[in-house]
Amino acid sequence: MYSNNFFKTRSFFLKKNHVFSLERANKRKKNLILPLNFNKVEEHYPQNETRLQFIMQINPVYRLFVFLTALSFMACTSDEMVLTVGEDVMSDDHKAYYTENFTINSKTKLAEYETTNNTGVALCGSYIDDYIGEITTNTVFKISPNVYTSNIENNGFLRTAIFDSMVFIMRPNGYVYGDTSSNVNLAIYKLTEDYDLDSIRNIVDGITYYNTLMKNNSTTSYDPVPVVNFSFVPEDADDSIEVVLPQDLGQEWFDNIITQNDNFVINTGETSDKNFIENVLPGLTVRSVGNNSTIVGFDMPTSDNSDATPGMTIRMYYHTLGPHTEWAYDFTIYQPSYQYNQITADFSQGVLSGIEAGGEGISSTKTNNLTFIQSGLGLMTEIEIPTLNEMYVFGTNPTIIDLNLDFIAEPRSFTNNINLPTAMSIDLLKNNGLINSSGLTGFDGTSAAISTKTLTDYEAEYSIPISYYGWQEQQLFNSLDIDHQTLLLTARQNGSFISNVNRMVIGDANNNDCQMKVKMYYTTFE
Repeated sequence: MYSNNFFKTRSFFLKKNHVFSLERANKRKKNLILPLNFNKVEEHYPQNETRLQFIMQINPVYRLFVFLTALSFMACTSDEMVLTVGEDVMSDDHKAYYTENFTINSKTKLAEYETTNNTGVALCGSYIDDYIGEITTNTVFKISPNVYTSNIENNGFLRTAIFDSMVFIMRPNGYVYGDTSSNVNLAIYKLTEDYDLDSIRNIVDGITYYNTLMKNNSTTSYDPVPVVNFSFVPEDADDSIEVVLPQDLGQEWFDNIITQNDNFVINTGETSDKNFIENVLPGLTVRSVGNNSTIVGFDMPTSDNSDATPGMTIRMYYHTLGPHTEWAYDFTIYQPSYQYNQITADFSQGVLSGIEAGGEGISSTKTNNLTFIQSGLGLMTEIEIPTLNEMYVFGTNPTIIDLNLDFIAEPRSFTNNINLPTAMSIDLLKNNGLINSSGLTGFDGTSAAISTKTLTDYEAEYSIPISYYGWQEQQLFNSLDIDHQTLLLTARQNGSFISNVNRMVIGDANNNDCQMKVKMYYTTFE
């Protein structure tokens, strides 16, 4: 037996059979008190499994969370045993047990969609993932001259002005995924049609909401003949990349502004310029072409900061004579909330061949005992602990004291250039794993936090407190509800939109190099 003064580290109510309200508990006249200084924690391991030393790191904030959670959900009748704080303890011998003996099933799922518009980042490029296949990112947006007749002379657009050149400007935001020393080959294309935001139906608490969003798998038609092709090396890129556009295109647009063509010049002073979008150019898309090994992020304005961040733009250079004056005028991003990233994968090249968006997913037993999480693309890991609601095998009236899900990123799956997700969430997936329009529900209405135990260049271990989930599973068993809930690991944080393609490869319960485990401290009541 492995000894550990576990009860010294936690103080909270322990239930006997059911979850009672705190109000009822306060009406009881008598509570028995469990001692705080037990000196034994018995470890229960699966047969033929190597015994491991387990050192628990107790975070004070988490300790307070456990206490408050238990206090809110558990109370006891007069004949129940209660562990309380700040009172003298009795010498009753009451044991705590430790076990890792759980069945864990895991699979990789692909979300129906990931929201990628209005993120403030344009993702462009592609790379071949060693596990998944080729990942490609393109960005789509609208642009407008936004020229007013009242300011046309102030901007130097005189009939005597002379056009010089027009350039497309991109400003890297510092995000690079892949080989920073190789060429990124991109091309700019004209859209052939205007596009609107998709209406996505969500159901929350029985109420239907419609969000207008663009998705990673949205498509918008474009002219297959590029306006211009260009390439650059990320590590050599300056604060901005200027791509010279065709001279005849710039001259045509300049002449239309000079002559005050209604499609290029706003006469009414309105803040929108739909004529240009509808009659001249619905928008542009910057797309990955050729063989790339890098995805790069560029600044884009959002609907909240469109004036603060210039993002991508078209800049027109021209000059006037007598006296000679050089001018530059920037076209603006039209409706910044409409800019979105298309993120796709050729799954036929990797271990996830055959995976379907919104489908059942692929078990880790078919993917080399690995599962996957990837931002933007929508890859998620679903975890099922089918024996968690059958705790009767651990003794009479077993009660969870502490429950954690631990997992490890496959050591060879990430480098300085292939980064792990910057944020992750764990959610309860109801209806036994079905992904539907109602979305995901977190433990308390929001996504739970995931703490990193170890994170270095070669090692990434994670630990998630899931005690509340365990208590819920017990209640489902007690209520004879066999449709238990599963856990879903995603590269999201509180439902935020996706602005990168960071990926994580996770070992399952049978992976010897990076094994997933569920670790539990519990007690029993005779």
